[in-house]
Amino acid sequence: MKPFRSKIFWIGLPKPHEHLITVDQFGPWKRHQVWANRKGKELRNLLSQRFASNVVFLTLLTGTEIGILFSPSAPADQFRERLQAGDWDTWGYWTGFLLCLGIFLSICALYTNFIGWGIIANIGDDNVHAILRSTIGMYAAVLPQRLIVCSIYLFFAIFICILGLVMNWIAAVIMAVLFILLMMHITSTYSALGRIIMDTGAMGDAIFYHKEEERLSPHDLYEELLHKVKVARKANIPVNRMYRIDYRASMRHIAMGGDVSTLDINRSVEVPAPNRTLPTWDEEEGKQEIVADSDQKEE
Repeated sequence: MKPFRSKIFWIGLPKPHEHLITVDQFGPWKRHQVWANRKGKELRNLLSQRFASNVVFLTLLTGTEIGILFSPSAPADQFRERLQAGDWDTWGYWTGFLLCLGIFLSICALYTNFIGWGIIANIGDDNVHAILRSTIGMYAAVLPQRLIVCSIYLFFAIFICILGLVMNWIAAVIMAVLFILLMMHITSTYSALGRIIMDTGAMGDAIFYHKEEERLSPHDLYEELLHKVKVARKANIPVNRMYRIDYRASMRHIAMGGDVSTLDINRSVEVPAPNRTLPTWDEEEGKQEIVADSDQKEE
């Protein structure tokens, strides 16, 4: 477990691409969310709150970018003149080009979040899981986040380009490198935390027995979480079963030397729904009949 001990980039916990983009911007995080939240209303409210905060953030980001483009400052005058003249081989031209692209992308992200917020908020409580666990539902939930990430990173690129206009190259490169390293540290930290949450099943039921965490120090608690991550990666239980079995007992079984192949990951702990009656159409008589779920016989 030594690779996990680095607190700069937490090497070993996040995947390589998660050092650049946080884990909550990818599909696996959304899959854990939709499978861990068993109440449709809570899941819908969770996504709606995220959409609402995204809209506020994107509104501020878009306003900032438009303000930079039409600012009366000298750097803004410089890249506006380069854009008008078409001097594509100058630094000012590409700074202005990235700024215009950033405004366009931010508006698209704002539109996506606004539309997604309005549509997902109208899904019924009993149908939230059925819709969001589908391919189109999962993509619709992830798309706004991906556009936001692109907007943020493009804004960072614009900021670095503006530094090249107002500072000498040596100072601009030093600030850019420090800025990138700090961003990677922030991203790696929260990606590592997200990986621990996903691998230990922390979005669901309690991951410790009898409040074991109360007797552990912060360091010991961290080591115990890393051990659970290692065991969970060895088990590699699908997300759609992780929150439907006794995941905590399954991890303890593997930690004590049990065979992964002996786990019954197809056994659900959910209480089956009682038999209901559903309407079907009788083509011969041309009228609606009531048919039972269990035996599918006409009444």
